[in-house]
Amino acid sequence: MDIIIACRVNRKKNPRVLDTHRYKACHLVENLFQRMKVFRRVATRYDKLDVTFLGFVHIAGTRKWHH
Repeated sequence: MDIIIACRVNRKKNPRVLDTHRYKACHLVENLFQRMKVFRRVATRYDKLDVTFLGFVHIAGTRKWHH
């Protein structure tokens, strides 16, 4: 797995090469989850099974998409 996080501008030793396309995609996913955290069930990961959590993420995503 590669590092996607951008390094600081003032880093002088061993600057990392940043894949801007992957960084933008990661940023979009993080923003999506931040907007979905208004649903307490998603924010606290209330569901025990991955399948039920993913199902509610889908429901929350469609509700946010329509509003």
